[in-house]
Amino acid sequence: GNPKGVMIEHHSVINRIAWMQKAYPLTAEDVILQKTAFTFDVSVWELFWWAQAGAAVHFLIPGGEKDPEQIIQAIETSRVTTLHFVPSMLHLFLAYLEAKPEHLDRLRTLQCVFTSGEALLAHQVERFQALLGEQHGTKLINLYGPTEATVDVSYFECLAGETPSNVPIGKPIDNTELYVVDGNLRLLPPGIPGELCIGGAGLARGYLGRPELSEEKFTANPFRPGSRMYRTGDLAKQLPDGNIEYLGRLDHQVKIRGYRIELGEIEHKLLEIEGVQEAAVLVKEDRGGNPYLCAFLVMKEQIPSSVIRASLAQTLPDYMIPAQYAYLPEMPLSNNGKLDRRQLQHQQVITEETEGTYTAPQNELEEQLVLMWQQLLNRERIGVHDHFFEIGGHSLLLLQLHTRLEASYPGLIQVTDLFAYPTISKLAAFMKQAGKQHSAAPISYLTLPSDYFVQQTAAAQQAVYKLQLGELETRQLGEFEQSGHAKRHVVLLASLAYVLAAVTKSTELTIVNSDSLRSFQAAELQMGQVSGIAALISMAEDALRKGASRELQLEQIQPVKIKESPQAVLPLFYQRGAVPIRDAQRSRFDLQFSYYSEKDMIFILCEYNDKRLSKLKMKELFGQYIRIIRTVIQQYASEIQFMEAAAASEDRKVERSL
Repeated sequence: GNPKGVMIEHHSVINRIAWMQKAYPLTAEDVILQKTAFTFDVSVWELFWWAQAGAAVHFLIPGGEKDPEQIIQAIETSRVTTLHFVPSMLHLFLAYLEAKPEHLDRLRTLQCVFTSGEALLAHQVERFQALLGEQHGTKLINLYGPTEATVDVSYFECLAGETPSNVPIGKPIDNTELYVVDGNLRLLPPGIPGELCIGGAGLARGYLGRPELSEEKFTANPFRPGSRMYRTGDLAKQLPDGNIEYLGRLDHQVKIRGYRIELGEIEHKLLEIEGVQEAAVLVKEDRGGNPYLCAFLVMKEQIPSSVIRASLAQTLPDYMIPAQYAYLPEMPLSNNGKLDRRQLQHQQVITEETEGTYTAPQNELEEQLVLMWQQLLNRERIGVHDHFFEIGGHSLLLLQLHTRLEASYPGLIQVTDLFAYPTISKLAAFMKQAGKQHSAAPISYLTLPSDYFVQQTAAAQQAVYKLQLGELETRQLGEFEQSGHAKRHVVLLASLAYVLAAVTKSTELTIVNSDSLRSFQAAELQMGQVSGIAALISMAEDALRKGASRELQLEQIQPVKIKESPQAVLPLFYQRGAVPIRDAQRSRFDLQFSYYSEKDMIFILCEYNDKRLSKLKMKELFGQYIRIIRTVIQQYASEIQFMEAAAASEDRKVERSL
């Protein structure tokens, strides 16, 4: 429960980062995503590696590490190349991508993903390779190491098509030695399990203020006289190819969601609670294979689990508080009279019901939420006032809940809302209120010709066309803005309106506009009133001004009902920025046009649902848009020049008359 301070010398950190730069070199073009709390040792290389290599870092917003959409958005907007996942979070991230494969293209800059903190599983590697390895060539590197040896001491690069049933932790990094030894600290041959010990430049001085513990864990190195080695307490074996395979713990220390936990510490705290006679804590797995802590208790009189949780919370962090509690008349014992943990592992967990406080769902929404919770928490009876985190929930399950809610109620709930409303009653009330605030706004759809559509029933995916504007057009757009004639956003929107009006043969059309994706406006463009480029831009400016008077939230914009209007689309135009592109946005707009600036260049993008819209026609439409942008810019520049010359001539006439 109380962290041990580990004294790491600077040269050890330098050795660790120097190895990483040598093995997976960063350049000035690379960007690391910093998303690890500084209380977790992985943050050391996230915070210092980029600076030493002359690369860059993007700081993910606090709490964003729990939201796959926030991570994807950061990768896309900052062109992130390198990041880290704890395997359990990688599992959820991959599940999110499997459910929404249209996001994969947004991760094309990703080159290296490092994992550590707990065992990486073979099926996670296979899914990673199928999603990111094959599509973008992204590398997956499994790291291993305790904080006592400066974060990581070994690495294993997972190659496509070569995934072993147990993913190794690999071979030592530079200036590091790994030993597999028996109880007498003698080296064991390959294939024989033993304790993994570490020597070399990464070893800490020891534990802060804990000389006895330091002496126990940091022992004399029998293989290098005069040096020390760290006894990890991890069970491992050396493979024939020299890689090390991690097999588990020699003691009762475990890892849950990346946190190192001593089960004995939890058991000790449980025994301090009045009425608890015996206590054992084990790691079990839910239906999804996610590990959780389960406490088995023998008590004089049964105490509600809520009381036990509250007592533990006074001295233990939340990740050390068991998710489930099972009450036994007596503990199972082995033949030699010791606690039989293996028998406990197979013990059916019958958890208490919330005594006297169960409230059944009162409406359809609460019934839907109860069903979701039952599936995620593996509980039969859940009341609408039960607290998610007090009946077995944790942050990873909360992310899974958000994914399910997003599928049924797109855009209505953020991950932070689930933390704020942890009971079904409160969450349902919030969802109803949010739904009222986001009542549908009347918007006219665009009707495209029938040959713009394809007949497919597969899930929607987003395809992208992208082009860089020429240097001349970019400079002229900047001059328009600086001189006060027109903002580039207006010029690009006016050009899009011209193209869509030509394709649909409409004199009136609506384009949903957004300059930041925080809010939206329906720009209603009257193309019949346009005569000349200056008039076109003036009309677009006027439409934006009128639209700004009634801001819309995304949830107020209803998706197209394809069965009722098979040729209808709702186009979106926006400037790309740091605000996340939500899944609900993609579900509402089959056709999206956007732009962004980078190093004095302007990039134009067209995203479309390739399961509904024709790739050939979209390519043709995007080409027309680019040509019209260039034409509008050139002609507008000429009209400005003509108007300025005419104004100057008029000024001279006035001067002569005076």
